[in-house]
Amino acid sequence: MFLCTVHDHFNYISKCCESFLLPAVGASLATFIIMFIAFFFWYRRKKRQYVSFVSRSITSAPSSMENMEKLSRYNGVHLFSYEELEEATNNFDETRELGDGGFGTVYYVSDHLHGERAMPGELSFPTRMNIAIETASALAYLHASDIVHRDVKTNNILLDNNFCVKVADFGLSRLFPINATHVSTAPQGTPGYVDPEYHQCYQLTDKSDVYSFGVVLMELISSMPAVDISRHRHEINLSTMAINKIQSNALNELVDPSLGFDSDYSARKMICAVAELAFQCLQSAKEMRPSMERVVEILKDIQSRDYSAEKAEVIDIPSDDVVLLKSGPIQP
Repeated sequence: MFLCTVHDHFNYISKCCESFLLPAVGASLATFIIMFIAFFFWYRRKKRQYVSFVSRSITSAPSSMENMEKLSRYNGVHLFSYEELEEATNNFDETRELGDGGFGTVYYVSDHLHGERAMPGELSFPTRMNIAIETASALAYLHASDIVHRDVKTNNILLDNNFCVKVADFGLSRLFPINATHVSTAPQGTPGYVDPEYHQCYQLTDKSDVYSFGVVLMELISSMPAVDISRHRHEINLSTMAINKIQSNALNELVDPSLGFDSDYSARKMICAVAELAFQCLQSAKEMRPSMERVVEILKDIQSRDYSAEKAEVIDIPSDDVVLLKSGPIQP
């Protein structure tokens, strides 16, 4: 005869639980790991099959290319062929690389204003006016959608063979909250184009793009780079140089001679009007700058105005009126 104590009974139950639970937990964990690995390889295989299918569809089905071309025309985005890209990048020459991004390598194509391929007189003043208007219109469209580009510069204004504009590089763009007057953020952009008030106060507004566009306008009429350390230390930044020239009535020292500033009356009047607009855009206080929408209106007005008729009116003054003008205003 023997006694079974309570203590021995609980030890027996505990040992039974351990012998049952440990293998069960191990088996469950192993099953989970196997299922995870199997799902991972299944997902990779499906992804490869999908990529292969899309690639074959694009390259082999003419209808797919036709649909892409139709979509390209509808959205206004040019669809470049491989041959065009190869020619533009000189067979993808490494010396033409700007850098690598998330969507591939970016190549340098051309710079018509002050780059190595710039030719005197290549861009006529009417062409430059079109570039200014199309760029301003694109920025006004962004601002109407509460988007600030934040890196407006000539390198981000792309031109096709017909000098039609495509504004590029939206890597720094910011979407404004509804009814927000500004966004507080660290200044970013390209030296020579950054709004000084944004740089000092860390307050980004759509007027920051207006300032940068003012620098672009000065580049268009001067063919000078926004920053040039070979210039006098007070003129390294084109914006500072332009403001000084305009305020001292020395705009002729700033304008590209090939634009006919000294020989063409209409060109001179238009250039002066553009310089005046650029001067407004380059004001240090953002409240003094026009909106991008207003900039478009002013540029279109400058382009459409008949300055030759104004010249005829100035020249065609009767002799009696000339005497009156010389002697002063008519007394009542």
